[in-house]
Amino acid sequence: MIREILLGSALFVALTMPAMAQDQCVAPTAPAIPDGARATTAQIVTTQNDINIKAVLRLKENLELNAFGQVEFWKAPVLASGQQHDFTGSFQLTYYPKLSWHR
Repeated sequence: MIREILLGSALFVALTMPAMAQDQCVAPTAPAIPDGARATTAQIVTTQNDINIKAVLRLKENLELNAFGQVEFWKAPVLASGQQHDFTGSFQLTYYPKLSWHR
């Protein structure tokens, strides 16, 4: 019992130590523009809107279809001029085999 507690405590300390060692956060500085100028506040301001949908359809007792789609509309003057958009989607077909264990 004591062994498990000590091992758990040691694991907790080992996993949380990097978070405790980090420096305090500081205010970000404006990114450098390639021609040597500094970015203005208007150039740094970004917007992002996204819409996503997920559907799960059970085709049979042991067969399932998952579908996912997402579209993003974003504006980041430092990266690209004007509003940009992108789309991602995926399909997944899952088979659940019937397994039985005999003794």
